[in-house]
Amino acid sequence: MPESEECENLIQQWAQAITKAGVGDRFYVEGGGTKPALHGHRTHEAKTQAPLEEEPQGSERNLIGISLKQLTGVIEYQPSEFTITAYAGTPIAQINELLAQHGQYLPYDPPFFSMNETQGNAESPEFLARHASAQRTTLGGSVASGINGPGRWRYGGLRDFILEVRFIDGSGTVRRGGRRVVKNAAGFDIPKLMVGSCGRLGVLADVTLKVFPKPKDYLTLHFLSENLDVTLEILSTLGSGPWDIDAIETQLDGSILVRLAGEAEALAKHGSRIQTKLTKFCSSFLSGAEQQQVWAAQADWLWGCPTHTLVKVPLTLRDIFELDEELSELDVERIYGSCGNVAWLRWPTDPENSSSKIKRISKVLKLQKLQGLVVQGPAQSIIIGHLGLGLFYDRLSKVFDPHGRLGTF
Repeated sequence: MPESEECENLIQQWAQAITKAGVGDRFYVEGGGTKPALHGHRTHEAKTQAPLEEEPQGSERNLIGISLKQLTGVIEYQPSEFTITAYAGTPIAQINELLAQHGQYLPYDPPFFSMNETQGNAESPEFLARHASAQRTTLGGSVASGINGPGRWRYGGLRDFILEVRFIDGSGTVRRGGRRVVKNAAGFDIPKLMVGSCGRLGVLADVTLKVFPKPKDYLTLHFLSENLDVTLEILSTLGSGPWDIDAIETQLDGSILVRLAGEAEALAKHGSRIQTKLTKFCSSFLSGAEQQQVWAAQADWLWGCPTHTLVKVPLTLRDIFELDEELSELDVERIYGSCGNVAWLRWPTDPENSSSKIKRISKVLKLQKLQGLVVQGPAQSIIIGHLGLGLFYDRLSKVFDPHGRLGTF
């Protein structure tokens, strides 16, 4: 792990490179390389080996890669204050390990991790791929992608936990936004803008997050479903009920996983109260290894298939009926997370027809005024479907990247 002085030198090196950039220079940022579609450049085959490396000439633009792989290390961790600050290239696995030593964790469930990232079918290629990616995924990549896991339902997403960021803007100036305190109402909330920005508003240098006490135990309710109507009825009932639920996720067959977290003695009673309100639906309790396996399989489906194209679509329960029918005709696998507030679309990447399939799905999303984020797979743009926030992002780019050196949304 480099000393902090070496990391600071890297940050200054990148800032100077952006400051001196020419008219045709465009920078893209790469962390662990686990979400390649979000790098924001078309030459996905080009891999950045050095902290700063120019791609071969001859492309439309002079693309310059900034790799965060050497920008690692925890800067400050205060367990009593429930905050942690680390460089953007720090692996999430390293942060999770440190937090676990103090009984704390990141409740928004960073991508690639299940309840216990060591659980799963160790012989399956999906588990091996996800486990390898889990070791590479970085703090900066987690923030830049803005992707949350199942725990978002109870605690909120990453945007609710980020306190401070240090970043290099499109002019090459190192800036800081927010403060390393939980209660902070001063100034414009720049840290939240960086969530999901994919490096378009700045190159992240370090990030401060709130952390939470880790639950002592988990219990999962598994609801079976015969069709989409039943699935949505269960989701609607769960989402409007007075229950403290940790996560609500659907599976590929339409069944629903309801995760409870807390004291072991109270979980069974809590689960029984939920079952009582949904007695007309078939359900069962999952615990121990069986529970860990089912959540690991859910994570494997999402993050264990790098040969598939993966698209995230924020939506509501009302949107699912029409969207699901259209996606079925397009032969697209899908699951619905966060009690039906996000759809994950997946299909095998085929170089011969990937572009046409993306266009067809984009058309479907546009008709429903939905927007998709291409996380994995080839695409001319990472944003597909309805582009309702384009003007907002354009205004932000003029402030954070007036020379257009960091790419566009």
